[in-house]
Amino acid sequence: MRNELNMDIGKRIRAQREALGYSRELLAEKIEISSRFLADIELGTKGMSFQTLIRLSETLHVSTDYLLLGKEAAGSAALFHLIAEIEPDYHQQLKQILLAYQQTIQSAENKKL
Repeated sequence: MRNELNMDIGKRIRAQREALGYSRELLAEKIEISSRFLADIELGTKGMSFQTLIRLSETLHVSTDYLLLGKEAAGSAALFHLIAEIEPDYHQQLKQILLAYQQTIQSAENKKL
């Protein structure tokens, strides 16, 4: 069972790394481990320390719960991080875009009913 858990954790790490556009080498450098060790983690052949888990969580912008258990949407923390990086002068425009997008989704869902 431990191997299966490590494999699931590794899949989530890899998926989030790729969603953020990070190469394995870049992520490994950011969290101060070797790219070979990161590859072993992603493949589920090795576990990691709590320190590595925390650095992965922070760098990938996901919770440790998501990495360990898959209990959070993978992109939600990354989305909040992206929004935080947008200049405050543009927050009003971003809010309008997101509201329009939300209305479009709701309209499309209502048409399905």
